[in-house]
Amino acid sequence: MDLPLIKKIPELKIGNIEIYPPLLLAPLAEITDVYLRPILKKMGGVGLAVTEMVSSEGLTRGNKQTIEMLDFKDEERPISVQIYGANPVRMADAAAMAEEAGADIIDINFGCPAKKIIRGKSGVALMKDTNLAENIIKDVVKAVKVPVTVKTRLGWNSTDLNYIEFGKMAENAGAAMITLHARTGKQHYSFEPKREAWDELAKAVKIPVIANGDIKIPEDVQWVFENTECRGAMIGRAALKNPFIFRIIYAKIIGEIYRPTKKDIGKYFLEYYESIKANPDQKFVIHKLRIMGGWLSHGFKNGNQFRRRISSLTEDASFIDAILEFFELEELDVAE
Repeated sequence: MDLPLIKKIPELKIGNIEIYPPLLLAPLAEITDVYLRPILKKMGGVGLAVTEMVSSEGLTRGNKQTIEMLDFKDEERPISVQIYGANPVRMADAAAMAEEAGADIIDINFGCPAKKIIRGKSGVALMKDTNLAENIIKDVVKAVKVPVTVKTRLGWNSTDLNYIEFGKMAENAGAAMITLHARTGKQHYSFEPKREAWDELAKAVKIPVIANGDIKIPEDVQWVFENTECRGAMIGRAALKNPFIFRIIYAKIIGEIYRPTKKDIGKYFLEYYESIKANPDQKFVIHKLRIMGGWLSHGFKNGNQFRRRISSLTEDASFIDAILEFFELEELDVAE
C-alpha cells in the first residue's frame, strides 16, 4: 500500500540560499564526488548536495588530490563543501579556498567518528573541546562571505550528550544551520538514533536543524517533518543502496508515485560509469566501480555472485558486460 502524500514540507533557507526540496545528500568519503553528485541531482529530489570531507591540512598544503575535490559542476548548485581539521587558521584558509573555488556553503565536520579523523583531534573529537570548536567556527565565518554550517552528533559518548550546548554555541559563533546525526561518536553507525534529539535541538536554537542518521525510506522523512521542528532531512548511506531514494521521496511531495526497477538501477550504474571513465587513472576507475557495484547489488538475487565477479575485474570494459548481464539490460536500454 502506498504511503500518503508527504504534506508537511518545511521551508529551508541557509543564509540567503533557499533549499528545495529540504532533502540533503550527506557527505560520504569516496562517494559524494563530482562523478556522483550531478547524477543524483539530475534524478530529482536532492535540494542540497554536500561534498565528501575535504582535509583543511591537505587543501592548505597544496595536496593535488585534495584540491581536486573542489571540482564542481554548475548543475550541482547549490553546493556545500565540507571541511575538517583542528587548526582554526588552516580551517579558515581552507574555507576561503573552497569559497574561491565556487562553494555556495561551507560545512564544518564535527561528527565524523573515523579513527584517522579522531587521531587528528578532528570530527566528533572536537565535541569534547567546545572552546576550540567555537574558535574554528568563528574563524571560518570571518574568512568567508557564504553561509557556514556545521554537522554534529549527540556528543562524544553516552555520558557526554552535549548536543544542545554545542548547538547553541555554534549558533552564537555564527553558524547558519546545524545537521544533527542522532548518535554519539562512540556509537559510530550502530544503535538506534535518538530521534527525539532532533526536535530538542530544533527547539533550542533559532537556526535550521537538519535530521540525520538512519533516514532510509520515505516514512522516515515523513516522521521527521510531522514530529519535529527540523527544517530538513539528510540522507547518506541509504542513497548508496537505493540512489533513487530522493526521487521517490520527492514524488510523494509533489503527489506522484515513482517505483524504480532493477533496470533503472542498472542504467544509473552505467551513467555513473560514463561519468567516471574519463578519469585517466584506470585503477581509480576500477576501485570506484567496485564500490558502487557492491552497494547497488545489495538486496538482489545473485548479488553475492555479482560482487565476487566484479572484485576480480581489472578492466572497465569488463564491468559493462557484468552490469548488462546482472541488471538484465540490453544495449538498446543503455542508449535510451
